[in-house]
Amino acid sequence: MSKKIIPYNQKTCTNSIGVYKRAMETETFVYFVNFEESDENGQVKMYRKNKQQLELVSDNYFALVGIEQDIKDGNETWISPQMKKELKLRNEEVILPLVKEYVELSRKGDLGERFSELEQEIDEYHVTLPEMDVCAFLEHKFNL
Repeated sequence: MSKKIIPYNQKTCTNSIGVYKRAMETETFVYFVNFEESDENGQVKMYRKNKQQLELVSDNYFALVGIEQDIKDGNETWISPQMKKELKLRNEEVILPLVKEYVELSRKGDLGERFSELEQEIDEYHVTLPEMDVCAFLEHKFNL
């Protein structure tokens, strides 16, 4: 278990699993990520920003859920270079193929079951989609 309160400007955290690097910030939270850890219960530590310190909110699966939701909603105010690389790879390997298929089906007017599945998966797991003009939004966001 990590320390519950750490200095505001701390760059890393360490425990028996390994080193967690300051990876992403939002207005409210600072996320530390162990890029070597594959267990979703131990990958991320989530701290709430206070004036002079950071207070531990979660160091388990809920921290992973928090960072994923903040990424999905575009809440990040700062991202480390290593986290940017990881997110770029994720976009290229996971999200972009889904988006390209969605846009292609939309352009063809093929709005069947697969189209609906893609929209649901993109919205649920990767990008918060608007109510209207989803295809135009995705084309702009992913420069298609």
